[in-house]
Amino acid sequence: MADADVDDICRVLAVCFRHGNSLSELDIERVLSFDMGWLSPDEASTAVHALMDSGWLIGDEDSLQPVIKNISITTPLGWFPRPSRLINPVRYDSIQYSDKSEEEKIPISNQTKKIEEKVKSEKAPEIVSKDPRAKIERRLKRFVSKQSKIDIEEIERRIQRKKSALSFVTVWMCIALVAREQGLEMKDIIDALSGN
Repeated sequence: MADADVDDICRVLAVCFRHGNSLSELDIERVLSFDMGWLSPDEASTAVHALMDSGWLIGDEDSLQPVIKNISITTPLGWFPRPSRLINPVRYDSIQYSDKSEEEKIPISNQTKKIEEKVKSEKAPEIVSKDPRAKIERRLKRFVSKQSKIDIEEIERRIQRKKSALSFVTVWMCIALVAREQGLEMKDIIDALSGN
Protein backbone atom coordinates (compact mmCIF):
# COMPACT_ATOMS: atom_id res chain seq x y z
CA MET A 1 0.00 0.00 0.00
CA ALA A 2 1.57 3.28 -1.10
CA ASP A 3 1.81 5.77 1.75
CA ALA A 4 0.64 8.69 -0.41
CA ASP A 5 -2.48 6.77 -1.47
CA VAL A 6 -3.33 5.89 2.12
CA ASP A 7 -2.56 9.43 3.35
CA ASP A 8 -4.94 10.94 0.79
CA ILE A 9 -7.75 8.57 1.75
CA CYS A 10 -7.20 9.06 5.49
CA ARG A 11 -7.17 12.85 5.11
CA VAL A 12 -10.33 12.83 3.00
CA LEU A 13 -12.10 10.64 5.56
CA ALA A 14 -10.87 12.88 8.40
CA VAL A 15 -12.32 15.93 6.63
CA CYS A 16 -15.62 14.22 5.82
CA PHE A 17 -16.08 12.80 9.33
CA ARG A 18 -14.56 15.70 11.29
CA HIS A 19 -17.71 15.97 13.44
CA GLY A 20 -17.62 12.27 14.33
CA ASN A 21 -21.17 11.56 13.12
CA SER A 22 -22.05 8.85 10.67
CA LEU A 23 -22.95 10.18 7.21
CA SER A 24 -25.12 8.96 4.40
CA GLU A 25 -23.68 8.19 0.99
CA LEU A 26 -25.21 11.42 -0.35
CA ASP A 27 -23.71 13.49 2.50
CA ILE A 28 -20.21 12.24 1.68
CA GLU A 29 -20.77 12.91 -2.02
CA ARG A 30 -21.86 16.46 -1.16
CA VAL A 31 -18.74 17.05 0.95
CA LEU A 32 -16.45 15.73 -1.78
CA SER A 33 -18.08 17.63 -4.62
CA PHE A 34 -19.89 20.75 -3.42
CA ASP A 35 -18.29 21.53 -0.05
CA MET A 36 -14.65 20.80 -0.88
CA GLY A 37 -14.78 20.91 -4.69
CA TRP A 38 -12.38 17.98 -5.02
CA LEU A 39 -14.56 15.94 -7.39
CA SER A 40 -17.50 16.40 -9.72
CA PRO A 41 -20.81 14.99 -8.44
CA ASP A 42 -20.46 11.91 -10.69
CA GLU A 43 -16.87 11.33 -9.57
CA ALA A 44 -17.91 11.77 -5.94
CA SER A 45 -20.58 9.08 -6.30
CA THR A 46 -18.05 6.73 -7.90
CA ALA A 47 -15.49 7.51 -5.17
CA VAL A 48 -17.93 6.80 -2.31
CA HIS A 49 -18.88 3.43 -3.81
CA ALA A 50 -15.20 2.62 -4.42
CA LEU A 51 -14.31 3.51 -0.81
CA MET A 52 -17.13 1.25 0.41
CA ASP A 53 -16.04 -1.61 -1.87
CA SER A 54 -12.38 -1.30 -0.85
CA GLY A 55 -13.23 -1.40 2.86
CA TRP A 56 -12.53 2.22 3.87
CA LEU A 57 -16.20 2.96 4.63
CA ILE A 58 -18.40 0.61 6.63
CA GLY A 59 -22.13 0.53 7.32
CA ASP A 60 -25.16 0.91 5.10
CA GLU A 61 -25.66 3.73 2.60
CA ASP A 62 -27.64 5.83 5.10
CA SER A 63 -25.16 5.45 7.96
CA LEU A 64 -21.52 5.18 6.88
CA GLN A 65 -18.44 5.43 9.14
CA PRO A 66 -14.73 5.32 8.29
CA VAL A 67 -13.07 2.04 9.22
CA ILE A 68 -10.23 3.85 11.01
CA LYS A 69 -10.59 6.45 13.72
CA ASN A 70 -7.44 8.51 13.88
CA ILE A 71 -7.40 11.92 15.56
CA SER A 72 -3.76 12.54 14.70
CA ILE A 73 -4.38 12.99 10.97
CA THR A 74 -3.23 16.42 9.85
CA THR A 75 -3.90 18.14 6.57
CA PRO A 76 -1.30 20.56 5.22
CA LEU A 77 -2.48 24.00 4.15
CA GLY A 78 -3.60 24.00 0.51
CA TRP A 79 -3.67 20.20 0.29
CA PHE A 80 -6.17 18.42 -1.92
CA PRO A 81 -6.41 14.73 -2.84
CA ARG A 82 -5.68 13.24 -6.22
CA PRO A 83 -9.07 12.28 -7.65
CA SER A 84 -7.65 8.99 -8.98
CA ARG A 85 -6.76 7.93 -5.41
CA LEU A 86 -10.42 8.29 -4.40
CA ILE A 87 -12.01 6.87 -7.54
CA ASN A 88 -9.65 3.85 -7.57
CA PRO A 89 -8.62 3.57 -3.89
CA VAL A 90 -6.18 1.03 -2.58
CA ARG A 91 -7.78 -1.73 -0.57
CA TYR A 92 -7.95 -1.19 3.20
CA ASP A 93 -5.49 -3.52 4.93
CA SER A 94 -6.51 -4.21 8.52
CA ILE A 95 -3.22 -6.01 9.22
CA GLN A 96 -1.23 -2.85 8.51
CA TYR A 97 -3.37 -0.93 10.97
CA SER A 98 -3.32 -3.62 13.65
CA ASP A 99 0.31 -2.63 14.35
CA LYS A 100 -0.76 0.91 15.27
CA SER A 101 -0.64 1.84 18.91
CA GLU A 102 -3.75 1.26 20.98
CA GLU A 103 -4.06 5.01 21.59
CA GLU A 104 -4.98 5.56 17.94
CA LYS A 105 -7.83 3.08 18.26
CA ILE A 106 -9.29 4.65 21.42
CA PRO A 107 -12.24 7.00 20.82
CA ILE A 108 -11.49 10.70 21.26
CA SER A 109 -13.33 11.05 24.58
CA ASN A 110 -11.41 8.14 26.16
CA GLN A 111 -8.11 9.44 24.81
CA THR A 112 -8.81 12.88 26.30
CA LYS A 113 -9.48 11.27 29.69
CA LYS A 114 -6.20 9.32 29.47
CA ILE A 115 -4.27 12.50 28.67
CA GLU A 116 -5.89 14.35 31.57
CA GLU A 117 -5.08 11.49 33.95
CA LYS A 118 -1.49 11.47 32.71
CA VAL A 119 -1.19 15.24 33.23
CA LYS A 120 -2.57 14.90 36.78
CA SER A 121 -0.18 12.07 37.63
CA GLU A 122 2.83 13.90 36.18
CA LYS A 123 2.32 17.22 37.94
CA ALA A 124 5.60 19.08 38.02
CA PRO A 125 6.77 20.39 41.35
CA GLU A 126 5.35 23.83 41.91
CA ILE A 127 7.75 26.62 41.14
CA VAL A 128 7.46 29.56 43.46
CA SER A 129 7.06 32.63 41.30
CA LYS A 130 8.39 36.04 42.21
CA ASP A 131 5.55 37.62 40.23
CA PRO A 132 3.12 39.24 42.71
CA ARG A 133 0.19 38.27 40.45
CA ALA A 134 0.93 34.60 41.10
CA LYS A 135 -0.17 35.08 44.71
CA ILE A 136 -3.76 35.87 43.69
CA GLU A 137 -4.21 33.04 41.19
CA ARG A 138 -6.31 30.91 43.55
CA ARG A 139 -8.59 33.83 44.35
CA LEU A 140 -8.91 34.69 40.64
CA LYS A 141 -9.85 31.08 39.82
CA ARG A 142 -12.61 31.18 42.41
CA PHE A 143 -13.78 34.57 41.12
CA VAL A 144 -13.96 33.34 37.50
CA SER A 145 -15.69 30.16 38.64
CA LYS A 146 -18.30 32.08 40.60
CA GLN A 147 -18.93 34.69 37.91
CA SER A 148 -19.14 32.19 35.04
CA LYS A 149 -21.06 29.61 37.12
CA ILE A 150 -18.58 26.89 36.08
CA ASP A 151 -17.07 24.44 38.58
CA ILE A 152 -13.58 25.32 39.81
CA GLU A 153 -12.34 21.93 38.53
CA GLU A 154 -13.53 22.81 35.02
CA ILE A 155 -11.89 26.25 35.25
CA GLU A 156 -8.61 24.60 36.30
CA ARG A 157 -8.90 22.09 33.43
CA ARG A 158 -9.38 24.93 30.93
CA ILE A 159 -6.43 26.80 32.42
CA GLN A 160 -4.25 23.69 32.05
CA ARG A 161 -5.34 23.30 28.41
CA LYS A 162 -4.37 26.91 27.72
CA LYS A 163 -1.06 26.42 29.51
CA SER A 164 -0.33 23.31 27.45
CA ALA A 165 -1.30 24.97 24.18
CA LEU A 166 0.56 28.22 24.76
CA SER A 167 3.61 26.76 26.59
CA PHE A 168 5.38 29.91 27.80
CA VAL A 169 2.45 31.63 29.43
CA THR A 170 1.76 32.36 33.06
CA VAL A 171 -1.14 30.79 34.93
CA TRP A 172 -2.66 34.19 35.68
CA MET A 173 -2.68 34.99 31.94
CA CYS A 174 -4.48 31.68 31.31
CA ILE A 175 -7.03 32.61 33.98
CA ALA A 176 -7.57 35.95 32.22
CA LEU A 177 -8.02 34.17 28.87
CA VAL A 178 -10.58 31.77 30.34
CA ALA A 179 -12.43 34.71 31.91
CA ARG A 180 -12.46 36.52 28.57
CA GLU A 181 -13.81 33.40 26.82
CA GLN A 182 -16.67 33.35 29.32
CA GLY A 183 -17.52 36.96 28.49
CA LEU A 184 -16.77 38.22 31.98
CA GLU A 185 -16.17 41.89 32.69
CA MET A 186 -12.40 42.18 32.38
CA LYS A 187 -12.02 45.45 34.32
CA ASP A 188 -12.26 43.66 37.70
CA ILE A 189 -9.75 41.01 36.60
CA ILE A 190 -7.33 43.60 35.20
CA ASP A 191 -7.59 45.59 38.40
CA ALA A 192 -6.86 42.49 40.48
CA LEU A 193 -3.85 41.63 38.32
CA SER A 194 -2.45 45.17 38.37
CA GLY A 195 -2.05 44.90 42.14
CA ASN A 196 -4.01 48.08 42.94
